[in-house]
Amino acid sequence: MKKLIAQHDYHIFKIKTLEMMVNGEKGIFYQIVQPDWVNIIAFHKGQLIVEKQYRIGCDKEILELPAGIIEHGEEIIAAAERELLEETGYKGHGQLLSEMLPNPAVQTNRCHTVLIQETIDTGQTQMDSFEVISTELMPLSEAETAIINGQFQNALHIASLYQFHLYQKNLFL
Repeated sequence: MKKLIAQHDYHIFKIKTLEMMVNGEKGIFYQIVQPDWVNIIAFHKGQLIVEKQYRIGCDKEILELPAGIIEHGEEIIAAAERELLEETGYKGHGQLLSEMLPNPAVQTNRCHTVLIQETIDTGQTQMDSFEVISTELMPLSEAETAIINGQFQNALHIASLYQFHLYQKNLFL
C-alpha cells in the first residue's frame, strides 16, 4: 500500500509525502521528484571540455562537465547535444555511456552520461538567463589531477568520468 499524502512543486523538483506499509509497519516517506539529467563528456581536438559555473548549493564557482536537465519528451542524446551547444558553443554527435541513480534513497530521477568524442566550435552559446559559465579545454589527465586536488568536486560528474575511464579500458558497455 502506497498513499500520496501531500505534494509540493518547487519548479525544478517536487516533494511527495507518501504513507507506506513496510515490514508490517505504516511509515511516512519522502520522494524528491526531478527530471532526468545528462552529464556530457565531450572533447575538442583531444581536450576535455569543462566549465566553471557558480552553484547556489555550495555557494561558489566550481569546475564541472557540461550538463543539464533532459526536457520532457526529449531523447537523452538530443538533450546532451543541445546542452553542450547551449552552454559551450561546441557541437557534436553523442553516444550513451550509462545511466546512474543520483540518490535512490529519496530521488526518483536518473543521470545519464553521454560521450561526444569530437566537436566543432560554433563560437555561439545560448545560456539560460541565470547561467554564468566559462568554458575551458583541458587534457583528461589535468581533470584527473583536479579531482585529486579537490578542484573538481561534483560527485556525479566524477562518476561520469570514472565511467568514461572504464569505457576506455573496454570494461564498460
